[in-house]
Amino acid sequence: MSGKDPLYLGVDGGSTQCRARLEDEDGTVLGESGSGPATTRLGIDQAWSSVMHACTAAAAQAGLAARDSPAIHAGIGIAGLSRRGAHTALMQIAHPFASVHFVSDGLVACLGAHGGADGAIVVAGTGSIGVGIVCGRELRVGGYGFPSLTRAVGLISDCR
Repeated sequence: MSGKDPLYLGVDGGSTQCRARLEDEDGTVLGESGSGPATTRLGIDQAWSSVMHACTAAAAQAGLAARDSPAIHAGIGIAGLSRRGAHTALMQIAHPFASVHFVSDGLVACLGAHGGADGAIVVAGTGSIGVGIVCGRELRVGGYGFPSLTRAVGLISDCR
């Protein structure tokens, strides 16, 4: 594997733990690791530290050195991403990746459960949230950014 091969890093940064998985473009798992909580409720610096700890350990398991990271494209789910200013603050942090995309940890769980297709999940753990993808649109109930039930029902009706 050379530093020019594209690699893909998925991160599930939750309120209890953070997990990272590094794969090649064929979907072969190269490295996996975990760390402590990655929630913006504990502060952006703490969340980012947990994310980077998990990512660095996953890359090391894959036998990658820091110089290889420019070939890594990262999708990072963070608990509490919808907190005021959280996304902006995370986007301002210097990172070692070729590209980075931040989404909520609830959306990561829903995407993973349904392979990116329409579907829904309910999470009841450290926090609780319901996330659905209907006609390519994200619907959230609970967690941060609670939408009204009327809006959620309206979005579901609009795509039928």
